[in-house]
Amino acid sequence: KRLPRGRIAALEVLIANSAIANYIREAKTYQIPTAMQVGANQGMRLLNDTLLDLVKRKFVDPNEAYIKAVDKQDLKTKFDQIGVKVTLAEVANYAATAPKAASTISGTAKI
Repeated sequence: KRLPRGRIAALEVLIANSAIANYIREAKTYQIPTAMQVGANQGMRLLNDTLLDLVKRKFVDPNEAYIKAVDKQDLKTKFDQIGVKVTLAEVANYAATAPKAASTISGTAKI
């Protein structure tokens, strides 16, 4: 959610270069995030880096960014480094009241 209202995109960008292709081919996908950091000059970007940037620019509340982060510990560490506080009580409250995703999909769609 964008502050004060609306939505904003937080993107992770992966460019399939020879290093990425090699990691996938050799089943070393755990090394892809590191390759993305190294490939920042090619336009690659991790989700947490985008979230951190949006928080710094005051487009997104830190709690909202933390909720949406996949690697929450990494984002929390980055927040701590720049002095941004996350109110974990608000995060826990959101998790308790958020709608649950459907575990199954019923019906069909015609295209």
